Amino acid sequence: MQWRVFGRKTRGGLNTKIMDVLILAIHDHANTGWRFSQCLKHIGFDYIALKGQFHPFHYPEQMPIHPALAAVDQTQLMPVCKDLYHLASKAKVIHYIASVVVQPGVDIYEKNVVVNHGGSVYRQHHDIISKTYDFVDASIIQCPDLLGLGAKNEQWIYYPVDTDLIKPDFKTNRPLKVGHFPSNPKIKGSDGIRAVAEQVKGIEFIYDRKRVIWGDNLKRVADCDIIIETLSLSLDGAKYGEWGNAAIEAAAMGKIVITNSLTEDKYKEEFGEKSALIIANSEAELKEKLTMLSELSDNEINMLKIDMRNWVLKHHSIPATARRLWDKVYKDFF
Repeated sequence: MQWRVFGRKTRGGLNTKIMDVLILAIHDHANTGWRFSQCLKHIGFDYIALKGQFHPFHYPEQMPIHPALAAVDQTQLMPVCKDLYHLASKAKVIHYIASVVVQPGVDIYEKNVVVNHGGSVYRQHHDIISKTYDFVDASIIQCPDLLGLGAKNEQWIYYPVDTDLIKPDFKTNRPLKVGHFPSNPKIKGSDGIRAVAEQVKGIEFIYDRKRVIWGDNLKRVADCDIIIETLSLSLDGAKYGEWGNAAIEAAAMGKIVITNSLTEDKYKEEFGEKSALIIANSEAELKEKLTMLSELSDNEINMLKIDMRNWVLKHHSIPATARRLWDKVYKDFF
C-alpha cells in the first residue's frame, strides 16, 4: 500500500484542499468521534466535527457542541437538523457516530455517507438500522460482536487510542496490584471477577465501582500492574463477550490486561496476529491466568507490559487506525 497524505500542508509544501468531511454525533460515547476525527487529521483531511452533548467523563479534548445538535429529538435514529445545511452542503463525506444519522437538509443519497456502529443503539436496533440505512456507503463496526448483523458494506475498525496522550507506566508493584474499575458492574461480570480475584494469593485486588472522570480513571489504572476489564459473554440474551475501550486504553498505558473475547481467531485473521490481551472466558480461566501472572518474575511482568503497549501502537493507535480507515473506507471516495 502506498500511504498518501491529503489536504493540509504536506512535507512538499502543498496546501491543496481536496475534500471536506463533516463528522456528526448527538452523543459521542467514549469520545470515539473525536478520536476518529484525529485519524482524519493524521491523514490530512479537512474536516469539521460536531456533537450535541458534553461527555460526563470530562475528556480533556472533545468535539465542539453545536446548539442545533443539542436541540434535536434524541429519541430518533434519524433526527432532522436543517440548521446544519450550510455545512453539509459543502461536505463530500458525512461521517456519523454512534449509529444516529442526523438529517441536515441535504439529499443524503448524493453524499458519501459513513456510519460508525459500536454500542447499544446498534446492538438493540440493528434490524431497523440495516433496513433503513440503504444510503450508507460504509458501515464502521467498532467491535466484532456487532459484525454480521446486516450493516451495509461493514468494515471492522476498532476505536483508536491516542498513544501520545496516554503514556506508558511500566513500574511493577509487589504484591502485584490488580484493578477492576467497571463502568457497569452487571454488564462487566464484576461479581464473578471479585469472587475469583479474592481467592488468588500473591496479588492485591483493587475494586472500585465509583464512576469518575476519565482523567481520574487513568490515574487508578496507572497505579496497577494488571487490569481485569470484563468477564461477560452475553448481554440481554445476545452474544457479547468482547473487550472495549477500557482494555485498549489500559494496554496503551502498559498494563497487563485480562478480558474476554470469543473472536480470537477472527482477530488473528484480520490483523495478522493475536492481540496481546490475556483472554479469560470463564471464572476458571480467570483464576488460572491470575495465578500464572502472580508467579512471574519482575522481568517477565515488565516484558508483558511492553508487549501490551507495542501491540496498541502497532494496531490501534491513531496512526495505525488512520491507515486502516483510509484503506478500508476513505480511499474509495477520493
